[in-house]
Amino acid sequence: MQGELDPTWPINPVRRADKAPPATRRRASLWEREWQPNFPGWNAPRPDALFLALRPGDASGRDIIDLARVQQRRYGLRGNPIDENRLHVSMFGWDGFREPPAGVVDVLSESVQSIGLAPFTLGFGRMMSFRHGGGKPLVLLPNEGMAEFEALCRLIWERLLSRMLVTQKFKPATPHVTMLYDFREIAEQTIPPIRWMVREVTLVHSLRGRKGLGPIHRDMARWTLAG
Repeated sequence: MQGELDPTWPINPVRRADKAPPATRRRASLWEREWQPNFPGWNAPRPDALFLALRPGDASGRDIIDLARVQQRRYGLRGNPIDENRLHVSMFGWDGFREPPAGVVDVLSESVQSIGLAPFTLGFGRMMSFRHGGGKPLVLLPNEGMAEFEALCRLIWERLLSRMLVTQKFKPATPHVTMLYDFREIAEQTIPPIRWMVREVTLVHSLRGRKGLGPIHRDMARWTLAG
């Protein structure tokens, strides 16, 4: 095997296995041992990704696009707003393949459906530019629902850990929504709050590098929060 995945947040590219000596290399997850090596083209230059995400509702999605357009005009940004059907809050995921393996949806379904967490409100009242490679994506940052978001991620992670789909300890992350990609840096500032009721978790297949286009997101499954 040429590389191994680091199945933690955020989704990381395939790493070279020789970065860690054999004696200190962590135990491989089920993803790496059984699924990843069998994918045609798993080590391709632009491997696809699977990730769990929270999708905004239709009204909140339109509000995010409208806000992105306002900031685009205000700051003279060249990047266009993300397509509405790609707006999301990432939880965590895995990459390094071309086609999702048979069985992964079943394992995730059992894990997500067993958590018993009630729907909650997730709100965003700040925005700023992140530093990401050579670009600076403009993102929304939360001011409501962070504790519930972390609890949801932790509960799912613990169940995936018991199924060996992940092997590392859970590390909490700050939820955010990417509005657009640009090269200009925008300082953190408050915005009129954008919020929605989180009622489901979505499994997204991110198809990368198709015909020179940006990632194409295909929703593979949805699970309702019914705690």
